[in-house]
Amino acid sequence: MSSAPPVILVIDDDDEMLRLVTLAFRRTAATVVTQNGGFGALTAIASRRPVVVLLDVTMPGLDGPAVVELVRGDPELAATRVVFWSALGREALDEARERSGADAAIPKTSGATALVDQVCDWLLAWDGVDLRA
Repeated sequence: MSSAPPVILVIDDDDEMLRLVTLAFRRTAATVVTQNGGFGALTAIASRRPVVVLLDVTMPGLDGPAVVELVRGDPELAATRVVFWSALGREALDEARERSGADAAIPKTSGATALVDQVCDWLLAWDGVDLRA
């Protein structure tokens, strides 16, 4: 009996970015689920139980750091892996990650291929989850 593929939840307010990430992860063993904007993020995380959340930092309304704060404050979800993926400069992105408690960060300027490779490497190192399988 096969188990369900790991889920990656992508939260961004840009539909083009959501589409790009979905396409980029097609070469992995993961299922990508998208969420437009931060509102509804906790519900999506609780219902999908993703192996990682790829989260934009700057979104209107509920931004990435606020989403991380809510996730870390919920005992059921606190261990969820969160990676910031943002157009912010490297220094600002690292500061946002450190302040919020996100697990990692990668600039959008790194490109989709680098994002997939880095997320696959992190998940394998952190939790033994091999998305390349």
